Amino acid sequence: MVNVATAPILMEELGDILASYKLEWKQVISILMDNCAVMRGKKGGVEAYARKENPCLLDISGDTVHMVSNSAKALLNPFGTEVQDFCSDIYYDIEKSPKQKDIFSEYQSLLHKPQKSLVRPISSRFLQMLDVCNRVDEVMDALVVYYYHFIPPDEEHNYRSSPNIPKFPQKTSIRETNGALTSRRDGGFDQRAAQ
Repeated sequence: MVNVATAPILMEELGDILASYKLEWKQVISILMDNCAVMRGKKGGVEAYARKENPCLLDISGDTVHMVSNSAKALLNPFGTEVQDFCSDIYYDIEKSPKQKDIFSEYQSLLHKPQKSLVRPISSRFLQMLDVCNRVDEVMDALVVYYYHFIPPDEEHNYRSSPNIPKFPQKTSIRETNGALTSRRDGGFDQRAAQ
């Protein structure tokens, strides 16, 4: 076990691991490692020592998780913090108030959508933003209904025809006979005699 992480000590440990499998450095094709200076330093990092042992190593890649995280960060850079702030505002607006959470849940139920909670964005976890944005997309219809009263009247028509929101009847004719009503296929209501 390594208590002090310097490049020479790490190389010694790696050499011991290779020896335990009866492997030599010339049999190593490539190494995946973290992007910190101890590992990737050009003069005194593990990469430099590994290349002395085997100059034919393929390009030593950095840690794939960090590479994907850096890519996700670069993808979100043009948006600044707008995406994270938007998702965070929605999360705290709905999920942190039991009353608002119940109302949002009721909207999902009325739209015949599965009950889903929003995912809390964590600013230091760029990879998590995909899950956060996907969840916002999944509950978008309920969000439109939830925030509809905030939409300026001149923009309301843009949100009335979501393909996933069920169409409600524009015209209804209601007739009552003995208090029992039934709906017609055209969206109206027909009355059935009470049994």
